[in-house]
This record gives sequence, structure tokens and C-alpha cells, in this order.
Amino acid sequence: MDFPAVINDILDYLNMNEQEKIRCVKTDLKEKENEFIFCMDNHLPLLIHKKLNLEFVYVPGGNYFRGFTEENQENAEKIDEYINANYEEMRPVFSVKVASFLVTRTPVLNRFCHDDKEDYYPYFCNYEYVTDIVDKTKLRIPSETEWEYFARAGSDTLFPFGNQLLPENELSNWMRLDFSDLSKSYFNALGIYGLFTGEWTSDYYRMNYNDGAEILSCRTIRGGGAIFWPWQAQEWVWCMSAMRMPSENLIDNSCSFRLIFDIN
Repeated sequence: MDFPAVINDILDYLNMNEQEKIRCVKTDLKEKENEFIFCMDNHLPLLIHKKLNLEFVYVPGGNYFRGFTEENQENAEKIDEYINANYEEMRPVFSVKVASFLVTRTPVLNRFCHDDKEDYYPYFCNYEYVTDIVDKTKLRIPSETEWEYFARAGSDTLFPFGNQLLPENELSNWMRLDFSDLSKSYFNALGIYGLFTGEWTSDYYRMNYNDGAEILSCRTIRGGGAIFWPWQAQEWVWCMSAMRMPSENLIDNSCSFRLIFDIN
């Protein structure tokens, strides 16, 4: 079974003009609006947390089809007939509902985690460190369902950037790990950068999405294509929106992460 494109709240939001988007975000935030400085970037609201000095973008709630559809598979096999990915770990595909939230527009950077304020590379760490940051900031990291939702940004394509691999010079702008100058990096429709650095999510790894599936004692990792750049073989699979991995497969138990500010 395959699935049609989903018209969800992300697409409705992206079709608003700038003033309507700001009004939508402020209405959703209610009194929490006062915790942020509002700007515009790429025609999207950019929210800077006054105390934490972290930059967030708004992700409107909605429904989407999580997982690797038959259409995704067909498009992947147009790139390479034999794919280095276990399709069944990304299935079954079904509609899930996600609530609105704010998410950092890049992974959390080194400059936030230590004293070097000029270091704009993602901070790679173990999960224990992530829990320390969560405790200190009173924020959280995304579930894997939320991660795929904001990575897709209303799309149902194989990658956040479409169904085909881009030319190498364009891919390199998606794979950048230096976020000191965002004008050199590409972003998705919600204004989110650095989707392919490999990120912790809060979920323990399920072998698939079936009820009763085996659950491992490690976390789920999403993204990761930038870690392998420039690619030597099929490392592009780690840019697929549905691609997932157990953290026990990390080489040094280290990964990047981003933070979520809950609206409700």
C-alpha cells in the first residue's frame, strides 16, 4: 500500500504571509511569547530565547505518514538497485499526529556547551551529557516521530530536498558542519539547518513500528549523511527522511542533538 501526499498544518503555515506566520506563532505560544525575541529569517519567524540565547523555529502540529513508503522505496531504487538499508525497520507506515513545538534551527553547537564562543560546529556527545543539558535548560530533545516530522517539513519525498540526489556542489551545502555563516548552508522548508549531522532522539530503538516489536536498550539516531561526507558509496541513505539507527551502532557512542521548547 502506498500513500498520497498529506496536506497538513505545516503546508497551511508555509502558505501564510510573514505577518500571518508571526501571528500564528504568537497565538500558539500565548504567555510564553515573552520568553523570546522575534525576528524573520528566510521569510519564517526566528525566535531567540532571551535567557538561553538559542535560536528556535516554529513547527506547527499536524498529521503525517511516518516511515518508508513504497514510493520512497521506488525512488531509492532508481538511485541504486540494491540499497544498504533495512526497509522493514522503517515500517509499517501509518499516519501519526504531532503537536506544535519550537526546535533549535541548528543542532546545539559547541559554543553553547563550552567557553569558546567562536566554535560553530555541532556538539557531539553521549546521551548522558544530553540528559544533563536537558536538566539544566528545562528543555528536551525530540522523539524520532517529531524528528522525521520536522525534517520532512510537509513533504513525503525520499529526502527533505526531494526524490533525487542533488549535484555534489549543492549536496555539500546540505552537509556542512560549520554553522558560523548560515548563508553557506541549505535548510528545509521550515528553516531548519544541519539535518544530516546525526542526532539523538529520546526514543529507545524499536526494531520496527509494529505493536509488540522488540525494543533495544539504546536510543534511536536520526540523520547522519554529513558525517560520512564526501561519500564513498551509499552513505546517501543517511539523508533519507525515514532512515533510523540504534545508538549501539555509533562508533564512539557520540552524536549531535537539538533541543525542543514545548508550547503546551
